[in-house]
Amino acid sequence: MLLSTLSRRFRDTFTPRTRIGARTWLQLTALEDRSVPAILTWTGAGGNTLWTNVNNWEDETLANVAPVAGDRLIFPTGVSGLTNNDYPAGFTLNDIQIQGAGYTLTGNTLVLTTGLADSVASGTTEIALSISGAGGISKTGAGDLVLIAGNTLTGTVTIDAGTLTITATESLADTVAVTVNTGASLILDGADETIGSLTGGGTVSLGTSTLTAGDGSDTTFSGTLTGSGNLIKTGTGTFTLSGTNSSYTGTVAVDAGTLSVSAGTNLGTGALTLGGSATLQVTGATSIGNAVTLNGAATVDNATAVTLSGAITGAGGLTKTGAGQLTLSGTNTYLGGTTVSAGGLVVANDDALGSGALTLGGGTLIFDADRTVANAITLNAAVSTIVVPPATTVTLSGVISETGGARGINKFDGGALTLSGANTFTGPVALNGGTLTLAGGAAVADTVAVTVAGGATLALGATETIGSLAGSGAVSLGAFDLTTGGNNGSTTLSGAVSGTGTLFKNGTGTFTLTGTNTHTNTTVLNGTLSVATDANLGTGQIVLGPGTTFQITGTTDIDNTIVIGGGGSATIDNALAVEFSGGLSGPGGLTKTGAGELTLSNNSSYSGAIVVSAGTLLIDDNFSSAVQVAGGAVLGGTGDLLAVSVAGGGTLAPGGTPGRLDLTGDLTLDPGAILAAEVVENTPGAPSDPNDRVNVTGAVTLTGATLTVTTGFTPTAGNSYILINNDGADAVVGTFVGLPEGATFFADGVGFTISYVGNDGNDVVITTLPPVASIDSVTTAEGNEGTHVVTFTVTLSEPSSQTVTIDYATADGTAVAGSDYVAASGTLTFAPGETSKTIAVVVNGDTQAEANETFTVVLSGALNATLGAATGTGTITNDDSAAKSTVVSVSTGGGTAGTVRLVDPVTGAPGQEVVAFAGFGGEIRVASGDVDGDGRADTVTGAGAGAAGGHVKVFASDGTLIRSFLAFDGFTGGVFVSTGDVNGDGFDDIVVSADAGSAPHVKVFSGKDGALLQSFLAYDAGFRGGVRVSVADVDGDGFDDIVTGNGAGAVGHVKVFSGKDGSVLQSFLAYDAFTGGVYVAAGDLDGDGRADIVTGAGAGAAPHVKVFSGRTGAQQQSFLAYGAQFTGGVRVGVGVIDGRTYVLTGAGPGAGPHVKGFVDGVQELSLLAGSPSFSGGVYVG
Repeated sequence: MLLSTLSRRFRDTFTPRTRIGARTWLQLTALEDRSVPAILTWTGAGGNTLWTNVNNWEDETLANVAPVAGDRLIFPTGVSGLTNNDYPAGFTLNDIQIQGAGYTLTGNTLVLTTGLADSVASGTTEIALSISGAGGISKTGAGDLVLIAGNTLTGTVTIDAGTLTITATESLADTVAVTVNTGASLILDGADETIGSLTGGGTVSLGTSTLTAGDGSDTTFSGTLTGSGNLIKTGTGTFTLSGTNSSYTGTVAVDAGTLSVSAGTNLGTGALTLGGSATLQVTGATSIGNAVTLNGAATVDNATAVTLSGAITGAGGLTKTGAGQLTLSGTNTYLGGTTVSAGGLVVANDDALGSGALTLGGGTLIFDADRTVANAITLNAAVSTIVVPPATTVTLSGVISETGGARGINKFDGGALTLSGANTFTGPVALNGGTLTLAGGAAVADTVAVTVAGGATLALGATETIGSLAGSGAVSLGAFDLTTGGNNGSTTLSGAVSGTGTLFKNGTGTFTLTGTNTHTNTTVLNGTLSVATDANLGTGQIVLGPGTTFQITGTTDIDNTIVIGGGGSATIDNALAVEFSGGLSGPGGLTKTGAGELTLSNNSSYSGAIVVSAGTLLIDDNFSSAVQVAGGAVLGGTGDLLAVSVAGGGTLAPGGTPGRLDLTGDLTLDPGAILAAEVVENTPGAPSDPNDRVNVTGAVTLTGATLTVTTGFTPTAGNSYILINNDGADAVVGTFVGLPEGATFFADGVGFTISYVGNDGNDVVITTLPPVASIDSVTTAEGNEGTHVVTFTVTLSEPSSQTVTIDYATADGTAVAGSDYVAASGTLTFAPGETSKTIAVVVNGDTQAEANETFTVVLSGALNATLGAATGTGTITNDDSAAKSTVVSVSTGGGTAGTVRLVDPVTGAPGQEVVAFAGFGGEIRVASGDVDGDGRADTVTGAGAGAAGGHVKVFASDGTLIRSFLAFDGFTGGVFVSTGDVNGDGFDDIVVSADAGSAPHVKVFSGKDGALLQSFLAYDAGFRGGVRVSVADVDGDGFDDIVTGNGAGAVGHVKVFSGKDGSVLQSFLAYDAFTGGVYVAAGDLDGDGRADIVTGAGAGAAPHVKVFSGRTGAQQQSFLAYGAQFTGGVRVGVGVIDGRTYVLTGAGPGAGPHVKGFVDGVQELSLLAGSPSFSGGVYVG
C-alpha cells in the first residue's frame, strides 16, 4: 500500500524494515493519517493552554492532533479560558471559529487566510493576540467580541449581531470595509481606529475615541452614532449618514470626499469640520445647527432648502453648489470667502459670509431681511442674480469686481438694494423690481448698461456715470446728476425721471425719453437725445453741446429753454411739426434737419448761426441770427433775422398765412433758389399789401432764382403786390429765372407782370394781368330729325373792372357746316364784373348710321383779356342704327353648331355671336334687313345642305329669335337667303332659293307677316345646281329686285327679276365658260341711286370678284379678293360701314374664316370671323 505524502503526515517513527531477499527494499516512517486543512477543536485537556500540545485538540475522528499551517480551529462552547498560541510568530491558519464565550486568545502573531468568525450567543470573547492576513471578521453571535491587540486583517468586517469592541488602537486594518448591521454594535473603547469604509444600520459607539473611515467607495451608514468621539471622513468616495444621531456629541470631520446627510440630526450635535477638498452634501430640506469649521475650500451641495445656523469658522472658504437654497444664519468668521456656483445663497445675518470675499458664479444671492454686507464681491458669471424681498433694505458696501470678462447683476423682488462700494464690474445691471440705489459716486463702472423694468426704480445716492440707461421703470435723480450713454449704444427709457439733478447724455448713440418726466435739467454732451413730446423733457432747460442732436419725433410744443453751447452747432431733427416756445439761447449754432416744420416763436436773444438743411424753419419772433437755407429746405415766418442766404433748391417762403419777414442784413437767393409768396385779397382795415413779403435792409441778390406765387382769391386786374421791399436806393441784383423786367407769368390761373424797380424804385413788385378767357367743349347726340341747339360757355378767369369783348366763329372738323350743323360767328361782350357768356350752335339731325363727328368754336380778337383755351370742340355722337348690316356666318362642318355674327355698321368690328341652328354643323347662309320694321337690322339665316325643309330663322338685333319656318318642305339640300322690300310695304321681305339637288326654285316671303309673296324658277326646270340670291333696287323704281346666280354645273348665269312684277330686268354671263357657279350680291356702289351687281366665282376658279352697273349692265370693277392660288370660291355681299359702301368677300372652304371689304377694288377691311384654324368657309350678307 502506497500513502501519499500530500494527504498524510508523519506521526511516529516506524523502525522495523522489510527486506526482499538479502537486501533492504523499503524503510517506512510511521504516518499520521489526517486531512490538510484539518478542522481541529479546542478541548483544553492537555493540562496547559498551549496550542502546540496535541492533547488540547481533537480532529474530526476525536484523535489528538496539534494544529499545523492551514488548519481550521474551533473554540467550542463548554470550554473557556485562556488559550496561548505558542507557535512561532506568523503561524498561518485558514480560519478561527469561536463558538463559546469566555475565551481569551493570546500568544504570538497569527496569520488568517480566511478570517475570524464569532458566533458566540452571549458572553465575552477577547482576542489578545495580533492577527494579520487576507481574512476578515464575521461577527454573528449576540455576544461581545473584544479586540485587545492591534490587527492587520485586510478582509471585510461584518457585525451581524452582538458587539465588536475595540480597545486597542489599530485593531483593524486601515483599509478594512466594516459593516455594522441593524441590531449589532461597533464600540471604540478608548482606542482610535481607522477603517476603509463603514456601512450598515447598527450602532457605532465612539465613546471618546476617533473613528476614521473612508476610501474611494461610496457607502451609507444608516445606524446610530453615539459618544463624544470624532468621526473623520477620508477618501474620495461619498459617505452617507442617514441615521438619527441626536445623542452623538462628537465632531464630524470631512477631510476628503463627500459626506452626505439628509437632515441635521444625521450629524449629531457636535461640530462639523470640512477640509480643503471636502463636500457636505445635503439631500433633504433641513436646518443644521452644528458649528462648522472650514479648514480649506469646502463645498456645500444641496438640492433643497438647507439652513446652516451654527457659527462657521476657520481659515477655509465655502462653495455653494446644487439647485437648492442655502441659508447662512450664523455669526460667521471664516476667512476663506464664499462662492455661489449654483442655487441660492440666503444671507440671514450681517456676518453670514465671514470676512472673505463673495464670488457669484451663476447662483443667486438672496437676503432675508435688512442687511449690510461689507464683503468684497466678485462676479464670475455672465449675469448674477441678487434678490431683495419687499420691505427689505440691503447695502453692499464692499467692492464688486469681476473675473473672466464682463459680468453683470440682475436685481429681483421688491426690496431696496444699495451699492455703495467703488465697484469695478463692467457687465449689465438689470433692475427687475424694487429700488437700486447707486451711492458713493462709483457704484458701477462708467460703461455699465443699466435696464430698469416697469415698477422698479433706479435711485441716486451720489452723482453717477453709467454706460447706458433703458427700460420702463422710474429714475429718481434726487439732488444728484446722472450721466448715461458713454458706451455709445442707443437705448430707450420709457419710465419717469424725477429729481432736481441733471440728466446728462453722453456717447455717440441715441438716448430716447418717452416717459412723463419731472426732472429739472437735461444736458446733451454727445450723440442724440430723442423725445416725442414736451412732457418727456422735464421742467428745466435743455443744454445742447456742439455736434449733438436733439431729435423730436412727435408733434409738440416744447416750452423748455433750449441752450446751445459754444464751439460748434447743435442739430434739431424733427419729422413732424414742432414749436419751441420756451426760447433759444447760447453762443452755438443751430442746424435744422428732418422733414418736419420747426417754429421758433419765443422772443429770444439768440444770435447763433442757423442752417436749415431739411424741412421747414419758421421764425416767428425777433432773432439776430444769419440763416442759410440748403437745397430742399424752407425758411418762413414773420419774425426778424440778420441775413438770409438760400442755396439752389432751397425755398424762402416769408410769412405764415401770409406775413412779413424782416432782415437787417442781406438777402441772397442763389441760382435755383425759390422765393415762394402767397397773395391774398385786400380787406377793409388790412394793410394795403397783406401778401407775403420780405423787408430787406441790406443788399438783395436774385440772379438765377425762381419765383412761385400762390393766390387764395381771384384778384382784380391791375392790383400790385410788393414781394421784396428793398430799403434805400440800392438796386436789386439780378432777376428771377425767365422773368426779366416787365415779364408776364401766371400763378393759379392768374396772370401777373413783374418789376424789379417797382414801388419806390428798387422793390420787387408783381401786378395782376387782365383776365384769361377760355371756352369749354360740349358733346351732344345728333338726333334723327330737325335741329337742336348746343351751348358753349366762355369763362373769364377773374372779374375785370373793364368791359371785355371776344370774337368767335365755328370751323368744320369731320362735321360739315350746312349738313351737320349751322355755322355761327359773332362777338361776346362781358360787362365789368361778369365772368361767363355762352355761344349757341344749331345741330342738324338725321337717321344715317355714321361715326361721331366734330366741329370747333374758335375765340379771337380779345379786348382787355387774354386768351387761354381758345378753341372749344363740339362732338356730335351718332345715335342711329342701320336698317341693314353686314352678317358673317362660320360653319364648323363637323357636327358642332356654326355661328353667325353681325358686323358693326359704323366701326366694322365683329359683334356678338349667335348660334342659329343648334346641333347643325353644316353651312349657314346669311343676310340682314329690317324684317320686323323696328328700324334695326335683323339677321336672316338659311341652313345649308343636310338640314330638313330649307330651314330659315330670323333673329332680332339683340339675338332674340323672332321667326322660324321651312321654305321647301321635305328638301334637305340647303337654301340661300337675302332680304329686301320687294312689295314696297316698308318691311324687308325674305327671299329664299333652293341649293343644289332641287329645281332652281326661288320664293319670296313677306317680312311683315311671313306670307308667300312670289314663287318661280330662276333657270331651266331641269337644272339641279342650285340658285344663289341677292335683293336690291336695280332699276330704281322703289321696289327691291331679285338678283340670282346659278350654282355649279352650268356657265355662271346672272339674272335680275323685277320685285314689282317679276319680269326679267337683266340677264348675262359673269365668267364666260366657267361652270363652277357664281355667288351674287347687290348694292349701290357708284352712288347713282341704283343697286349694282356683284359676282364672286364659285369653287374651282381663282377668287375673282366683278361689279356690274345696275343702270347699264357694264362691268365696273374686276379684282381677286384672295391669292390667285386659292380656288375654294369667294362668297360676296354689299355692306355699309361708317357711311361707306363696301364689297364684302368671304373665303370658301380651304382657307381661314377670312372676311375682307373693298372700296373701288381696293382692300380697306380685313378680319377673321372665327378661329384661325377653321377652314370650312364663311358667308357674308
